[in-house]
Amino acid sequence: MILHSLTLTNFRGVTHRTVQFADTGVTIVEGPNEVGKSSLAEALDLVLGELDSSTKRALRAVKPHHRDVSPEVEAQITSGTYRFTIRKRWFHGAKTELTVHIPRAEQLTGRAAHDRMTEILTETHDWNLWEALRINQRAPLREADFTTARGLAHALDQAAGGSSDHDNSQLEESLYDSSRKEMLRYFTEKKAAPAGDYKQAVDVLKQAEATERQVADVIDDIRIDTERAAEVECQLHDLRTQQAERNTLAQELHTQQTKVDRAQREVDALGMHVDTASIEAQATQAALASREKLISDLDERAQHLSELATDREALAARHDTALTTATNARTAREAADRAVNAAEEQERRAAAAKDHAVDVDALDGLTRHAQQIRETQAIAQECAVWLDGCQLTKSMMSKLRKAHDELTQAAAAANAAAARLTLTAIADTQVDIDDQRRDLGRGEVQTHVLTGDTDITVANQLRLRLTPGLGEREGAEILRAARDNWNRLRREAGVETIADAEDLNGQRQAREAQAKSAKKTLNSLYSFRSADDTEDEITRVRARIKRYTDTSNEPGHPCGLNEARRQHEHVVAAVKNAKHRARLAQTRLAKCEKDLEALRAEQTALDSRITTFNEEINAAQGRLAHDRSVEDDHALRKRADEARDNLADFKQQHRRAIAELDQLGGPQLAARLDAVKSAIESLDKEIKELDAEGHEIRGRLSDPRVRGLAERLADAQREHAEARAHHDTQRRRAHAAKLLFDTLHSARERAHEHYRTPFRARIEDLGRVLFGNDFAVDLDTDLAITTRTLNGITVPYTSLSGGTQEQLCVLTRLACATLVDPSAGVPALFDDTLGHSDPERLDLLAAVMSTAAAKCQVILFTCMPTRFRGIRGAHRVRLQAPTPEHPETPESRPLLIIDRNRPHTDDSPEQRIIECLRTAAGPLARQDILDHTGLTSAQWQTAIAVLKQDGRVLVTGKKRGTRYSLPPTSQDA
Repeated sequence: MILHSLTLTNFRGVTHRTVQFADTGVTIVEGPNEVGKSSLAEALDLVLGELDSSTKRALRAVKPHHRDVSPEVEAQITSGTYRFTIRKRWFHGAKTELTVHIPRAEQLTGRAAHDRMTEILTETHDWNLWEALRINQRAPLREADFTTARGLAHALDQAAGGSSDHDNSQLEESLYDSSRKEMLRYFTEKKAAPAGDYKQAVDVLKQAEATERQVADVIDDIRIDTERAAEVECQLHDLRTQQAERNTLAQELHTQQTKVDRAQREVDALGMHVDTASIEAQATQAALASREKLISDLDERAQHLSELATDREALAARHDTALTTATNARTAREAADRAVNAAEEQERRAAAAKDHAVDVDALDGLTRHAQQIRETQAIAQECAVWLDGCQLTKSMMSKLRKAHDELTQAAAAANAAAARLTLTAIADTQVDIDDQRRDLGRGEVQTHVLTGDTDITVANQLRLRLTPGLGEREGAEILRAARDNWNRLRREAGVETIADAEDLNGQRQAREAQAKSAKKTLNSLYSFRSADDTEDEITRVRARIKRYTDTSNEPGHPCGLNEARRQHEHVVAAVKNAKHRARLAQTRLAKCEKDLEALRAEQTALDSRITTFNEEINAAQGRLAHDRSVEDDHALRKRADEARDNLADFKQQHRRAIAELDQLGGPQLAARLDAVKSAIESLDKEIKELDAEGHEIRGRLSDPRVRGLAERLADAQREHAEARAHHDTQRRRAHAAKLLFDTLHSARERAHEHYRTPFRARIEDLGRVLFGNDFAVDLDTDLAITTRTLNGITVPYTSLSGGTQEQLCVLTRLACATLVDPSAGVPALFDDTLGHSDPERLDLLAAVMSTAAAKCQVILFTCMPTRFRGIRGAHRVRLQAPTPEHPETPESRPLLIIDRNRPHTDDSPEQRIIECLRTAAGPLARQDILDHTGLTSAQWQTAIAVLKQDGRVLVTGKKRGTRYSLPPTSQDA
């Protein structure tokens, strides 16, 4: 099968798109993410497999969500001897249209069209090979299953020297399929587990065995229950005896526990007295320590207050000295300020004189600049008028040259291909050629070139019509079209000959060069100041000169600009010196004021500390006097001694009570009592559980269903024997069918082993380009790679890296595609593969694909076109995402065919960009243009700047959305 083209309309995010695929070789469909590459493969599956009435999830997923429209797909395909076009639309206005072009024209619609397409594909298409040769973007990476591909099996059988008799092969396949079908009646395919009638017989046998075991188990349970009932009665008697003994012991221990509780209450009471006495002793001791610390603090504060008073007197003397210094510094600063003001006034007058001199000098330069602008503008205007009147543009000249060359070539070709008529007069005669009479003298020879139907009348007695062949007519038509095109272009350009056009083109180029030079000069002049700005500046300068002359009170002004600048610099230096002296005076004043402020702050802080100390001493003295009025120092010490003695007495009594409690064994007695109570509870629980168990056993033994168990056991044994006999019959049939299938399968495996050699050889031939000459692989019976050998090291396939596994998967599919006859095979589709391959491997894989492309159709979908840049002769299709400025419509041409192997011409970068945009379907991104033209980034920056400045390229969008196109007039030309 060969895929020629796909057209998608309202399919996911694609509004309308048509993609043409090369019939042979590699087609690379490239574009950014979400532009619709994977949608192409998905659309092909749907148009081949789904009815237009289907509403499956896969179809609902491709319907656009933002518009109420129906998805539509059209595919043009060659399969076997058929070439047809299938078009389907789903949901609203659902329809199916099939047009068969060869071998016999057919046109069908609706379900009949779908059924006819399915019939054609079933007859000519290998669906298993179709699935095997695809690598989908969303599918997990795995090896292809080629075992069910009829085309590959036939190709490998022939490559291995087998028979090419299709009838025998089909008979063998039919026998194998029948034996496999019979085997699957009794066993599952993967694990060979019982299935169908055999599994039913096995299940019935298991059920009969289970029933027999169940009845036997019930009888065993009755015997066990009887024995257990007697055992339960014995255990209950023993437990009740132990329960009576534990109750008596518990009464004795409870009496002893009453005495222990009384002693414990006495210990607790004495402990409370000890705590109260301890609190009282701690409180009196704390009060005594606080009284002593307060007295000590009063003595220390009095000493510190005396030291602060001495420091206050010394600080006052320092403050008076600093105040005198600050007053002197302020007087010096005021004198320096007056000197600065005088110097600045002199500087202002000197600056005004200097500015006046600058204006006088600038007025002369501005006048010369304005004159140069006027002269250059006149030259540019003259060139523009001439160019506006010239009809011969650069593009028109290119078209004239091309049309003249085509006319010359067409005339030469027509003259070479046309038939010639040679007339030789035997006697004087008259001949009419196309109603034009010609007199021929005896022996005269005339030759005419026949470029069309020619009528000849000889002596008004014989009329001949000479009709040239098809090739001569085509040559004449081409010559006529070339001549009409040349005359039309010549009239548009206003010239008679190509020489006139070349002369006029030379004049135009000279005028354009002169205009460009004038424009460059004007841009240079305008970069300094425009003409209007220059005139305005001249007016302003003259006004400033007049204003200075009218208002200046100076007896005279400097003789020139240099003298004015020298005087201004001298005055500026004087101002600088005066300001420096003023800053020094200000710095000295600031320091004096800072020192004075610091002394004042220090005085304030010291006064505050003295005040605080006085307040603290008065407060402490007041608290001490109050405490002594309540209790003097002697009474406080006596109360502390009494509280300490009280605490010692209570502690001694508490220790004696604890010793008496220990003699009664309080803790051990409580533990013994808890243990006895726990044992009694445990005995009660066991007795209740045994009573319940005995009641349950007696209930089971009295159940009426226990009767008749012997008869039930006999029935179960009989059913078991019948199930066993049926099972053995099914087992013999199943194993016979499996034996036949295993025998045929072994023979088929040996056949697969026979033609596994050519398939492995083809993989190794392609793989040696990628991995080297020592590359080798081993295949299993399913034609899947099991190991790879490289540099003498053999590694299992599952232990290889993800990138290597992906590369081997591509190799097996390419090997299969190159082995199968294209008329019996299918295209190899790869969607975003080789994402785990390094650049060196990618270049080698490109060589592999280039080699395989000579024998099969390979289609690659990728968002990273650089992965496949090394594929020679690839047909590349670039998909472009629509932008707000250029939305995708059915009438637009959304493709740019990029041939990266195309040699670039020697045209200028600007001309290459123009040609690229002219051949494109719409606005292009910067990278698209670079890929197509082969320009470097530096060439691009220079060329696009010139084109934008000249208005020959339109720019839309910003940043990554920037697109470039030709103006409408350039596109029409």
